[in-house]
Amino acid sequence: MRFFLILLLCCPLFVLSQGTSAFQKDYQLHITKTNTPVKIDGELNDAIWATAEKTSDFWRKYPTDGGRPKKNTIAQVAFDDKFFYVGFTVFDSGKALITSLKRDVGHDSNDGVALILDPLNEKANGFFFVVNAYNAQSEDQLSPGTQVTFNWDNKWYSATKRYTDRWTAEFAIPLKTLRYSADKKIWGINFLRISAKDNEYSCWTKVPVNFRSYDLGYTGALIWNETPPPAGTNISVLPYITADVQSDKENGKGTKTSANAGFDSKIALNSSLNLDLTVNPDFSQVEVDQQVTNLTRFNIFFPEKRGFFLENSDLYSAYGIDPIRPFYSRRIGLDKNGNRIPILFGARLTGNITKSTRIGIMNMQTGRKGDYDPENYTAVSINQKVFKRSVIRGLFLNRQASLTDAEKKADPLSEYGRNAGTEFSYTNEKGTWNGWGAYHQSFKPGISDKDKYLEAGGSYNGRNFSLTIDLVSLGTNYYTDMGYVQRIENYDAVRDTVIRVGFKHAFTNAMYKIFPKKGPINTHTLLVENYVVFNPNNTFNERNTSLTYNAQFNSTAS
Repeated sequence: MRFFLILLLCCPLFVLSQGTSAFQKDYQLHITKTNTPVKIDGELNDAIWATAEKTSDFWRKYPTDGGRPKKNTIAQVAFDDKFFYVGFTVFDSGKALITSLKRDVGHDSNDGVALILDPLNEKANGFFFVVNAYNAQSEDQLSPGTQVTFNWDNKWYSATKRYTDRWTAEFAIPLKTLRYSADKKIWGINFLRISAKDNEYSCWTKVPVNFRSYDLGYTGALIWNETPPPAGTNISVLPYITADVQSDKENGKGTKTSANAGFDSKIALNSSLNLDLTVNPDFSQVEVDQQVTNLTRFNIFFPEKRGFFLENSDLYSAYGIDPIRPFYSRRIGLDKNGNRIPILFGARLTGNITKSTRIGIMNMQTGRKGDYDPENYTAVSINQKVFKRSVIRGLFLNRQASLTDAEKKADPLSEYGRNAGTEFSYTNEKGTWNGWGAYHQSFKPGISDKDKYLEAGGSYNGRNFSLTIDLVSLGTNYYTDMGYVQRIENYDAVRDTVIRVGFKHAFTNAMYKIFPKKGPINTHTLLVENYVVFNPNNTFNERNTSLTYNAQFNSTAS
């Protein structure tokens, strides 16, 4: 507790460090309307590209910042009543470096271009659209704290074309895919170029090397001369029907038949609020989990890939830290081994109700399967933006099983599991100072102590020096029926059983970087990391300390 008090006393430092920035005054781009739909062929020969405003020269972002890139890039934007268009002219001669043509593999190690878009211009949530030089697409949702939902998928259009001294790219993104306010005439925007063969990243705005290229705190201003058009009706329904016929002639058994049906639906109530509905979902189209050999003593955290749970998933998943997540959507409709438990129906309402307030309300009902009883899951989350880039959020979770009196008596803890908590995350306008605190409590039948999760931490992210400190206290009786906690359940080999033991941890990470102006090495990095775990009675449990040196060369050629 002493550590928490020290950290809380330091919190005013984070507030004092908040400054004002006129960043978007230096980078402005006006969007042009076209009355003729753009043909997405990658050629940039539509009339709109001759008149649409062009960006100024890009800035080098990586491996070092501050200068101009080796090769220039031009970006333009336009719109009509249905689409948001982007055109890129990428100056480059020779063959492009491409490592994959697969969709959604990301942008690293490929020559490519990307659009970073923050329609609400709140530096909190946005979109990231990428294509490589051979038109392999990837799109992600951006959330506060540079969180990225990589598994978010939406339909958009793009094309690329190669010339002797350049290659070009065109995007057409449906306006109904973007979540924006119709009266917002200034959006946050940035453009990224990845030149893998030159080992170089460049952006339209001057993004410091110590921040992600898609950091929404460093977007320029996209200025609409007229009100953005309404997104229009956005309703999608994905029905399915399956049939099964089985015949066991060898054993003389008759033919068995079965059929199933259901649907998923997404309804945009307005341009920033969505309703997702599902009835008897199948999820058969979802990509299977990557096969992993687990040689650790902890369970593996597999990412959620079911589309129903993905959009605005940060409203629930951002609570806690990586080893401690009160909400983990794979607890719904899947058992601990990843086997399917039938979901009868469900609904999710997520999005912005004001420019600074986001909500998430979800209810799901599962059916009976084997030893698993029917259960109802409820999750409610609210995020309120404060200051420039800070958030106060609250969460309530409830898992309620349908049990008989005999079942409740045999296993009282299985009747229900509830969690409630609040968190505060502070980020100054430049993103260099961060501070956070969390208080959560779980509720189980007959348990009233050792049921809390407390966290406090802070970080500084400078160009040369960065420091992170995080302190956690987790009670032995802190249950997360709808979540994931990595360390609390421990296998006792002597008694061949799993026991619950709470813990406290102190994590420190300090990093110093040197950027030589000359020579084959562009970055020297020295990293010191210390992770100490204590038992609930403050006795020592575990410590991991590391000292790492890394050298990054200008050329990554082997």
